[in-house]
Amino acid sequence: MKNKLLFSLIFIANISFAQLENNTWYFSPTTKGIVFDFVTNTPTVATCHTALSDLHGCGIASNPATGAVMFYTDAQSVYDVGNFQMPNGSGLSGGSSCAEKGMIIQVPDSCYKYYVISNDANSPTMGSLYYNIVDMKLPGNGSLSIPRGDVEVATKNTVFMDSSTECYTVVPNNIGHNYWLIAPVNGTSNINVYSITSSGIVFANRFNTGHVFNSSMSIKYSKNAGKVAYTSVVENDPALLMNFNSVTGVLSATSVITGTPVGSCTNIYNGWHDVEFSPDGTKLYLSKYRMFSPASAGRIYQYDLSAPSTPVTVVFDNAASTDIYKTITGFQTGPDGKIYFIYFNTITSDDRTIGAINSPNLAGTTCNINPSALDLGVAQGTNARFSKPAFFNKDIYVNNVPCAPISHEGINEYNTPSDFTIYPNPTSTIVTISINNPSPKSIITITNIIGEIIYKEDISMKNNYSIDLSKQSKGIYFVTLQSDKGRSTKKIVVE
Repeated sequence: MKNKLLFSLIFIANISFAQLENNTWYFSPTTKGIVFDFVTNTPTVATCHTALSDLHGCGIASNPATGAVMFYTDAQSVYDVGNFQMPNGSGLSGGSSCAEKGMIIQVPDSCYKYYVISNDANSPTMGSLYYNIVDMKLPGNGSLSIPRGDVEVATKNTVFMDSSTECYTVVPNNIGHNYWLIAPVNGTSNINVYSITSSGIVFANRFNTGHVFNSSMSIKYSKNAGKVAYTSVVENDPALLMNFNSVTGVLSATSVITGTPVGSCTNIYNGWHDVEFSPDGTKLYLSKYRMFSPASAGRIYQYDLSAPSTPVTVVFDNAASTDIYKTITGFQTGPDGKIYFIYFNTITSDDRTIGAINSPNLAGTTCNINPSALDLGVAQGTNARFSKPAFFNKDIYVNNVPCAPISHEGINEYNTPSDFTIYPNPTSTIVTISINNPSPKSIITITNIIGEIIYKEDISMKNNYSIDLSKQSKGIYFVTLQSDKGRSTKKIVVE
């Protein structure tokens, strides 16, 4: 019994510090998405969002504490938790085909404002980078008391960079609450670094790589490696590695990844589509969009950063497949530690199949690639990248209270444990809600991990209230107390 109690306490302690912002991926031009279980991180395909309009570049903001979706964007429109376009959420300057453009970053030192980046580059044509601010305290499609957020009119489509490529990446600053945005300058050897601050996105410095790229779709950073990988979609361009200091925002020491370029073709879209570091930072994966002959047949290459003199190695080659028209596009690391990729058929425009690198920290083919890990169930048509999770200020305090993101219903959510307690927790049957200071206007709501309401009741002026959860599935649920004194949300485990 003591061991079970200890396990329960450890489990509750762990989930109370959960980082669930990467457990829901909305990226598809259909309504399909991928949801990773909040306890086991097991992925499932779900029908859960408005059909998005674009090839790549989507972003989603999910509460890192609860996993509840707050809002999402394809960088042309912004949608709220109810899957409705925010009233001022149309007309963002995202391009029709841009690899990275919809990233979401919580404004430094703010609880409820978020930058939404849009980008209208389309290789080899350069574009511009813009920012928009979503204010989750604006009513939007909700109300003043239950806001669902909207895009600020005054900051809409604010340009902060010209001559952009299709790619950029965001890196948290190791000190303070600011971020860096790293963005290559198209048709040059330069990469710009911007500081993302509470007052805007401003130029910080520029680095010369020594290699001119005219078409690029991928740049990524690894905290564990301390490096940035930068590639071109032209085959005879090299793939590059640079050091990045996340405190000073300075790039340095360009090196060509051994064994690149991997061919002599000068055609666009025969080079690298995306890159991704392994979770431990020791391996780098590169997706080769297609080969000159056969016309498609994508490959996945691995580069071992612990053996820098060893050339990139092919760890997956579709040329041996009977379906040579399938190619490899976007990479994304899941909360389960696997790297997922989109396995795209260029003839039928069918990207329903999701592959996975099951053990990305391991060298060579022991990384164990499964090209058919998930099936979205329907041809997506045009998607080539997964959505990116938002960046959050996880240690900001307002009035000495921990600042949490907006909840799935759109209320600014503060973790105030004195409001109510839940016991027993975990539970398998009846749970009791004990309210310290009952209010004449109090509502208890219980939601599951995807934000569906399973219970809602007016409990005004009650100190204790019991709820039977015996018929609910095992897992994590969120209990929210909403009153005229404010709002508080806590987790409960049904076992």
